[in-house]
Amino acid sequence: MSERPYAGVRVLDLSQGFAGPYCASILAQQGADVAKIEPPTGDWGRLMGNARNGLSALSLVGNLGKRSLCIDAAKPEAREVLRRLAARADVVLESFRPGVAARLGVGWDDVRAVNPSAIYASITGFGQEGPYAERPGTDTVIQALTGVMALHRDDAGKASRVGFIVADISTGLYAAQAIGAALFARQKDRAGQRLDLSLMHAATAFQSINVIDDYLSAGAPRQSGTVPSGTYPTADGEIALVSIRSDMFQNLCRALGRQDWIDDPALATNEARLKRADEINAAVGEITRTNTSAYWLDRLREHDVICAPINDYSDLREDPQAKFTGIFARVHQPELGDLPAPCLPGRGKIARELPPAPGLGAHGDELLREAGFGDAEIAALRRAGVVQGK
Repeated sequence: MSERPYAGVRVLDLSQGFAGPYCASILAQQGADVAKIEPPTGDWGRLMGNARNGLSALSLVGNLGKRSLCIDAAKPEAREVLRRLAARADVVLESFRPGVAARLGVGWDDVRAVNPSAIYASITGFGQEGPYAERPGTDTVIQALTGVMALHRDDAGKASRVGFIVADISTGLYAAQAIGAALFARQKDRAGQRLDLSLMHAATAFQSINVIDDYLSAGAPRQSGTVPSGTYPTADGEIALVSIRSDMFQNLCRALGRQDWIDDPALATNEARLKRADEINAAVGEITRTNTSAYWLDRLREHDVICAPINDYSDLREDPQAKFTGIFARVHQPELGDLPAPCLPGRGKIARELPPAPGLGAHGDELLREAGFGDAEIAALRRAGVVQGK
């Protein structure tokens, strides 16, 4: 696979937060020239989490490889700047609430008028129309609405959010895929098209298996698909293991010293084991807690049982398989130093170093010159406060 399949594709990224920026970052890491447009205060993602020197993990991952232009869109002159940038873009990406992009002069109709071959992608919480269209859609709200929290309950039955922004991430992935498909289709007829993506739709699609399984089970309490399966205590921590088929269950029994389970005809099928899930899982836990994680992982692997340690992120960075396959690359971020970042899947060991995320407005003049603005025009825009930053 070419390292830069989107080389020559120009993307105007008007989005903020993570879903839209992550989509555009995926395109940038595959060669697209992405112009990130930010307000004077910066993309609000720069302020999330452990923000330092105008960057956070969220804004860094969401903006790798882009160039930044800082524009005060409230100024009347900003409409012409955005129009000229959109006129030369292959892809325009925005994540405003419905109607906001049109008020800024970069709605679908505005862009189509000056650039009929542009791919125009909108990302919202709930879509352009409907009873929720005007509502703000955050990852927490989307997890609550789409069943993620109901699925993710603690031992006391309390619903809680998954500990990463699954709605934003899934939306960014689906958006990048949809844009790639639209660019491919455009090769045939040079026609642009509008793409309408929502966090609600993407988060639901991301759970397609669970959605169908829930329908087929007619609302019955959800069960694990196989037994045993899950996390189990050891003398010094926890491990994860699963047995998918009956032969795998027998291998696990041998590793645990439970020949009696193999000989028990009442445990011969997965369906039968599901009926005794609590008993089996509790028994497995009692056995595994008698020795260390390292001991059990070695013993389970000797018997070809699917298992793994419970890694935290520092463990993952040092994992021998992660190192061998080149999952992590270096990002030299001037404001923060060298950082480990996962490469895009599918690219193998090509990218040992990823391009950094831009500082606020760090590429303003060069992006404006590429859009046809002369030095005198740029100076006037800066004096008027339309263009800010470096």
